[in-house]
Amino acid sequence: MTLNRNVDNFFTETEQVAFHPGHVVPGIDFTNDPLLQGRLFSYIDTQLLRLGGPNFHEIPINRPIVQFHNNQREGFGRRTINLGKVSYHRNTLAGNTPAPVPPEEGGYEHYQEKVDGRKIRARSESFTDHFSQATLFWNSMSPAEKRHIIDAFSFELGKVKSEYIRQEAVNMFANVNLDLARTVAKRIGVNPPASGGSSVTSASPALSQQNTIFKPDTRRVAVILTKGFHGPDVQFVLNRLEDANLFVEIISEHQGHVTGTNGITLKADHTFQTAKSVQYDAVFIVNGSETNRNFNKKAVYFIDEAFSHFKPIGATHGGIAFLTVNQFDGKPGVIIGNDVRHFPDEFIKAIGHHRFWNRKIV
Repeated sequence: MTLNRNVDNFFTETEQVAFHPGHVVPGIDFTNDPLLQGRLFSYIDTQLLRLGGPNFHEIPINRPIVQFHNNQREGFGRRTINLGKVSYHRNTLAGNTPAPVPPEEGGYEHYQEKVDGRKIRARSESFTDHFSQATLFWNSMSPAEKRHIIDAFSFELGKVKSEYIRQEAVNMFANVNLDLARTVAKRIGVNPPASGGSSVTSASPALSQQNTIFKPDTRRVAVILTKGFHGPDVQFVLNRLEDANLFVEIISEHQGHVTGTNGITLKADHTFQTAKSVQYDAVFIVNGSETNRNFNKKAVYFIDEAFSHFKPIGATHGGIAFLTVNQFDGKPGVIIGNDVRHFPDEFIKAIGHHRFWNRKIV
């Protein structure tokens, strides 16, 4: 599976995906990890409830590419029309079909692991280690990711009515990191723990999203413009954005055609009533309206929200004023297109960066 595009339909391709650790191919087997063993059961139960029945594997997004046969029958969401009366293996009415594919023909085979020892009702000492993995994860986070974790804990615990429960949760956080616990405690109005912390000091760069590969491909850019925009320059920038595999949507005073200089006309996809800043990965401001103050006011709000979410912002021509009025110019990820020839490359590079966490938000 190659992740190289956005989904075409969120519900059918995302909401109905039934991920499950038991869905494996030959060559992969299961360890004795207790968490994995529990999820091998619980994920099936989850999909049964979430997707309305036992036949979630027949939903198009979950259906195998190759042809398959099994003895499942009936139930909600059944799409296969089975003929005959047989719904079990070892049968005479259908010649023992369907049957599992033998390993020599590519069928699944468990790893022949040698197991030796005594079976007792007890837990290993590793079960008492509740916090080393959490500490490793915390140590591996970038400063921005740590802020997000603190914000998330503060948000969720801040809604808990029992002060005792809030205090207990913060005391538990102290086993992971004392600074984390004290910061959350201050936000939610409980006593900061006096001691705590884990002995784990190592970190893994692979756990931080900041260390992933960033590319501009498939990101969405909101383009704010009104009539009278500089046609050739804007068309040049939009062409470069689309060549970089970016999705561009134009926001204007009204939907439909908007005319710029040199007779160039672009089609507006949205107004500020039908599009919100959170829907886009970046914003490109071309110009505002000379007569519609309400449009300009909404544009300022749209841009301010994108700036507060650390997103890249670019501007050329009359759009530059929208950045200077809020003193956004010169800030990380804010690209001013005084030279339109070089602006697209700089803006695309900023979009590929995705977020500028070092940007100071007042």
